[in-house]
Amino acid sequence: MKQITKHQLFCLILLYEIGSTTLFLLGGSAKQDSWIVVFLAMLIGFILLWVYTEITKHFPEDHLAEIISILFGKWIAKPLIFFYAGHLFYDACLNFFEFGEIMRITSLMNTPPFIIGGVFIVTVIYMLLIGQWVVSRTSEILLPVFLFFLLISLVFSVVSRHFDITQLQPIMGNGMTPILKALPGVIIFPFGEMVVFLFLWKFVDEKGSVRFISFLSFSLAGIIIILSQIIIISVLGPGLATNAEVPLLEVILSINLGDIIMNLDVLLIIMLFIGGLFKMIINFYGSVLALLYLFNVKEQKFMIILIGVCIIGYSFIHLKTLPHQRAITDAALWPGAIWPWSEMIYQIIPIYILIIIILNKKITNK
Repeated sequence: MKQITKHQLFCLILLYEIGSTTLFLLGGSAKQDSWIVVFLAMLIGFILLWVYTEITKHFPEDHLAEIISILFGKWIAKPLIFFYAGHLFYDACLNFFEFGEIMRITSLMNTPPFIIGGVFIVTVIYMLLIGQWVVSRTSEILLPVFLFFLLISLVFSVVSRHFDITQLQPIMGNGMTPILKALPGVIIFPFGEMVVFLFLWKFVDEKGSVRFISFLSFSLAGIIIILSQIIIISVLGPGLATNAEVPLLEVILSINLGDIIMNLDVLLIIMLFIGGLFKMIINFYGSVLALLYLFNVKEQKFMIILIGVCIIGYSFIHLKTLPHQRAITDAALWPGAIWPWSEMIYQIIPIYILIIIILNKKITNK
């Protein structure tokens, strides 16, 4: 199997972390202070990222499922690995449905959802069937395109007549309480999701560069997300930004420079396809690797096709609309939602794993 280069790892992390994140207002309950929520969440995300890379430092040739099996034994490891596989599968379902719904809302209103989803899932399955190296190589090609269109959108939004930086005032007008309430959700998504790379770092050819490259791309992604949040609020205002279904779409549709540069929603479609593709494909592949190890399956192609079929079936049965999809991932909107709590457990377990590694190392040294 071909290895992932440092540059490809940088591209994969950047695309994964940004993904569809810039489409929405993160920490919207904090209104004009949502960008502060994102900044604080990124700082805490650095701590989580250090934990994840420290685990890889001790087990450079193993992915997360293998590490869990080594540390805990099969009776504890199997349920944990199944939990990770199931959670990554569910994340991939959310990414898949989100892509299809936004694509339908923005440009393909008369196209049946299963056609949009079918084309998308076939693309993902085909890329993975060819090989994991194809995904990493494609990220190198598509990242410049993604960043170019994203930056063009943000720059045009700033120079448009709707941009008003005073919409960010008053800063912390309601104190720290709304910020702190919104903070856990933004730590969970998108910054805590870096845990999925514990399944991919073993494939990096230069293991010593994993931490540096991961922190570098993570930092750049965080800065871009913060800037996008500031621009969304400055263009739409905190009220509309919070209530809009896809705030970035509203921002892009508001761009009108001299009646010449306008109707730029095609930029959103390109960004959505690239960001959504890599967000889903990395979660998808993490689930595949976990299940391959759990059931000791040698044929990767069979597992890829099986999970792909399950994703498209489960998404259309379980998820109804984009607001429904957003609600079931937010405990504040849907008290019965288990995703935020399982996501938190999914991200915190590696801290416990690192503690076990450190204790084992001390016992061994003694």
